[in-house]
Amino acid sequence: MSNYISKQVGKYISYKLKLKGITHNDIAKSANLSTAIITHVLNGRILEYEAVKAVNDELNKK
Repeated sequence: MSNYISKQVGKYISYKLKLKGITHNDIAKSANLSTAIITHVLNGRILEYEAVKAVNDELNKK
């Protein structure tokens, strides 16, 4: 079983972030990562545990 975020789930997560007014840049700053890494993780291209954790933290923060 893969730990990657599927493209469909990534789009749903991006939608939920947009509703809360959170950008990929906000997540990248909080995790000290680049915006490109956050985008790649949400598109299912790479797996970066720090990025996944940062996305989860931001979704549960507000």
